[in-house]
Amino acid sequence: MTFHYPGEDGRLDFPDQSDAELKSRRLQLITEGQLSVKSAPDRARACVDHVNAIDNELAGRKERRGGSSKGGARKFDGTGQSGNGFGPDESKGAPGFLTGASIKGAADALADKIATDREGKSLLATGGTEVHVVDPGLQPLGRPASVLDVVPVIGASAPQIRYMRQTSRVNNAAVVAAGETKPTSTYGVTPIDRTRKVLAHLSEPIQEYDLLDVPALKEFVNTELDFGLVKALETELFYGDGTAAHLHGIGQESGVQTVAFAGNIFAVTRKAITAVTSLGYNPSVFVMSPADLEAIDLAVTSGSGEFVNKSGPFDPAEAKLWGVPVVVSTSLAPKEAYLLSDDSVRIYADVQARIRVEWARSGDDFETNAVRARLEGRFEVGVSRPEGVVKIATAA
Repeated sequence: MTFHYPGEDGRLDFPDQSDAELKSRRLQLITEGQLSVKSAPDRARACVDHVNAIDNELAGRKERRGGSSKGGARKFDGTGQSGNGFGPDESKGAPGFLTGASIKGAADALADKIATDREGKSLLATGGTEVHVVDPGLQPLGRPASVLDVVPVIGASAPQIRYMRQTSRVNNAAVVAAGETKPTSTYGVTPIDRTRKVLAHLSEPIQEYDLLDVPALKEFVNTELDFGLVKALETELFYGDGTAAHLHGIGQESGVQTVAFAGNIFAVTRKAITAVTSLGYNPSVFVMSPADLEAIDLAVTSGSGEFVNKSGPFDPAEAKLWGVPVVVSTSLAPKEAYLLSDDSVRIYADVQARIRVEWARSGDDFETNAVRARLEGRFEVGVSRPEGVVKIATAA
């Protein structure tokens, strides 16, 4: 049998080949790869990369024609494991959580698809695909590592979204005598219309042979792109100004409560809890900068100089302050923290909260034998209960 190597018929560029020709070539490469796994592993890897390139091309063609390209999309259950379902009934709008663990799980699941399939299916996951990054329905186990671990993510099928915002609550329930008019309570519900915005970035050009010679390089680049996108989304979550190029961040929404600095960081965070619980909200998570968490860890008593944490309100083992979980965000401005209550903030993303990753050429990359990766998703922030959010000044 004659073996082929990527590049002989254009590994990432197939202008002269029809879909049928590419599919036939793909099956041939799968057979060649299976026969050479043990005797010629380098040859097998080359076949795998060539199949991956063909999958990319076919998926891109289908998308350009207006068809839906599922590629290597995977679903994850509430534990972050690959499964047949997607947690709760999505038609009922059940939220998920955009977590670092689920992003890594999606990447691992795609890598797991690099395996022999005797029925002639792909040797490895399509490089241009939609990757699920949500652990739907269940709170991530253990303490959260990011604010995105605890903010629900809702999938939306259209760029425009509408959600309901509660701006006030007046309960007038009372005992009513027979024949008397019942009192009316008001809940200040207002519809809010928004349009999701695209968050995206590209990798720098990467030599194709580097990807061939270092199998882990592609996953490394994907992981770095994931980190950058999540970092940008977290910044927009708090500081997006709602203009054409930005999301509607928490900080610019009217109705959000504030607590001015007074005394020390323990006092103002406790006041923030009072601010939301007095209105009937349940505090969910503190979001703090690394510097503020350090100030809590290093706080000492004025008399003996002992660390406050020794018997104070912060539990470092559970990462809880006044019994409320704490997450660290490098996106927060100095001397600023937030307290979020249950169901006060959510993120709207694409259906099933997907982000898209694709490897392709751009500009002069063909002449330099280079490829780039692009990662993108569409998002918007929804503050459904502004009174359930407190902006805290943590220092003078």
